Amino acid sequence: MQAIAAFKIADLVPLEGQISYDDIVAQTPITSEMTARLLRYAITMRIFREAEPGIVAHTFASRALRHSPANDWLQSGTHEMWPAAVKVRTYFIIRSSLLVRLMAFRWLRLFKSGQRLKK
Repeated sequence: MQAIAAFKIADLVPLEGQISYDDIVAQTPITSEMTARLLRYAITMRIFREAEPGIVAHTFASRALRHSPANDWLQSGTHEMWPAAVKVRTYFIIRSSLLVRLMAFRWLRLFKSGQRLKK
């Protein structure tokens, strides 16, 4: 999605028409193999539709990406917000894992020392 937004691939597809993968390759710095992979992924996410093999056309979602604020929002989300969200999630996973280990260590230490927990 980041590449689709960055290279403005939705702008390359005619609004009421279709375009071949090769025509998109000619207008972007992406290789033909990578373009095909990106577009096939977008098609599975219903961002574009494949009118014929090797030919891509718009869906409602890809038409929205032609609108600059929508494309800017997608770029911001994939370039800045998604990586930050993954880091925050990883932080909480590591933190909760450490807390579980600390609690287990304390319980084990209490068990070995023969002490009982206070009620």
